[in-house]
Amino acid sequence: TGLRFTDAMHLEKHHVRKEKHKGRERYVVELDQQKTGNRVVIPLFGLAEGLYLKQLESDMCQLTGRLFVPLSNVKVNAYLKTIADLCGID
Repeated sequence: TGLRFTDAMHLEKHHVRKEKHKGRERYVVELDQQKTGNRVVIPLFGLAEGLYLKQLESDMCQLTGRLFVPLSNVKVNAYLKTIADLCGID
């Protein structure tokens, strides 16, 4: 989606809304970036939209409103390295 790590980790369901675009409803993320303070509006398509809809059903989202389990940047980088290794990406 183009979100920075810190913005993604603080994403809550109130940051996502439906809007009409060219006669079709779609979801968009709208928030002020933590680093710059700039407001961004990012449309969700395909897999990103599916992930959002799935996360809405999670227990954590139901209880806290957060879309993702907070992870450290170090932990996410370790996961990405493992995925790259499994895919044969150097």
